[in-house]
Amino acid sequence: MLSLGALSACLWCCGLVQTAPAPGSLSRPRSMGVPMSPCPSVFRYERRGGGWAGVVTVPTPPTDMPLVLRVDLTIAAALTTKYAGTLQLQEGRRALLARLAAGDRRPVRYLLRFPANMPLPTVTRVHAMGQNLCRRAAAGGGAVGVREPGVTTTISLEHSVRPERVVDDAQAPPATGSSSTPSTARPPGTVQLFVQNDSTPEAPLQGASTAETTSEDSDDDDQVCGRPVHHRLLVAGGGASNPGDWPWLSAVFVSTSLGLEYHCAGSLVSAGHVLTAAHCVHRHNPEALLVYLGRHNVRKWTEPQAQAREVAAVHVHPDHQAANYTADVAVLQLSERVAYDWFVRPVCIDWTGPEALGEVVGRVGTVVGWGRDEHGHALSSEPRAASLPIVSQEACLRSRTEFLHVTSERTFCAGFRNGSGPCNGDSGGGLVLPGPVDPAQAGSAGAAGPWFLRGVVSLSLMDGERRTCDLRHYVVFTDVAKFRGWLSGLIRAPRRAVRPPPGSTKQVEVETQTDLDDQPIWDSDPLPN
Repeated sequence: MLSLGALSACLWCCGLVQTAPAPGSLSRPRSMGVPMSPCPSVFRYERRGGGWAGVVTVPTPPTDMPLVLRVDLTIAAALTTKYAGTLQLQEGRRALLARLAAGDRRPVRYLLRFPANMPLPTVTRVHAMGQNLCRRAAAGGGAVGVREPGVTTTISLEHSVRPERVVDDAQAPPATGSSSTPSTARPPGTVQLFVQNDSTPEAPLQGASTAETTSEDSDDDDQVCGRPVHHRLLVAGGGASNPGDWPWLSAVFVSTSLGLEYHCAGSLVSAGHVLTAAHCVHRHNPEALLVYLGRHNVRKWTEPQAQAREVAAVHVHPDHQAANYTADVAVLQLSERVAYDWFVRPVCIDWTGPEALGEVVGRVGTVVGWGRDEHGHALSSEPRAASLPIVSQEACLRSRTEFLHVTSERTFCAGFRNGSGPCNGDSGGGLVLPGPVDPAQAGSAGAAGPWFLRGVVSLSLMDGERRTCDLRHYVVFTDVAKFRGWLSGLIRAPRRAVRPPPGSTKQVEVETQTDLDDQPIWDSDPLPN
């Protein structure tokens, strides 16, 4: 019997990872410098999550007056994408409006996330309530790093908060949130950056302007969960996939000193939540994480169908133990809801069949991710799908004694043990099983039931020679069905997957908002039982 300390396990994405440039990242700097703030009482740089952010402090506005904040930045270099950063309230919008209505006149604070940390942008102006609260006489300067001679990028971020009132839809105010506006001047060598939350498809932090939904409750997930708009039959053993084939597939990135680094996969389970493995995220603060939905090629930053969301809170299951991967499951609460479309849809999580593992033993599930491919590449540019049969606990434990330490009644094993399956980079991804075909669609061409999430990729044994996952043995998954109560209570998941009647789904406008209505952005404590 091996001791736990002798156990060799390979955690996907915690080892061999592909470092990708952050949106707007620049060439490698010689050193890291922080520009001087022209007015420290209004704006200051602050260390957060291994990088830098800005904190903006402004006076409270008069009663019933909208609070509109604009921050102008410059970077003495060219950005590679249209991601301009974000401007967020440090407290929830509702909390702010409530305290203002109660007469609380304390200053309002915002968190400014930069598009690049090397070099850091320089603040040139802070404008609120019709006046300049802070201004730098000369733009540029102050940021340390390798610069592109003669090029200056100008960024303007704007955030607005308006008192709540009842209005007609035709005269509803613009969505509260963060956007960037174009600069009016074009000096020689200036790169203008223009990003709008509602119309620029290349901007990473934005969603589509419409969504297949009828309200903001979980019934929306009932209607679309687990149903790709288009889907190809999976070849034996898996293979390449097209955009939209697996619309719940999520890419979790971590912010490092070198930029954004792909870290793990996840599954969209509601418009505001992504399910992943606890070992992927339990050591990270929410502000260090960025989640992409609808992403296909993780080496491209300009995919128009992709929606990026910051993480407002990380909910790790309270039973999680890092030493033996007990309860290896976590939920990422997104800073704003995604918009459902052809490329972004949730997977069904309310398992309709019995929870007992014996009911699914022998069934073949599908795992999709950007992990190591058959050519040995540590990270695949595009997601690949693999088929894996679920096996009994007895078969798993008999195959290798090491599994005694990392399996339980809340895990299961799967795999062909032929060298194929999820590997480095696939941790946190989901194993999905097809549900029953809708009787109304039975017999029709291409009829298929919704896909249900049954497992989360947790770990495998390690190949000591190649220092990678050993797919000659089974892969261990967290059994999502055993966490249904915790998960449903956390995200208010639907109770069943229902195909909407023909013509019942309508298109409605979606308002984007960068800050949560009910929680401050620094809330990262796991929920109690």
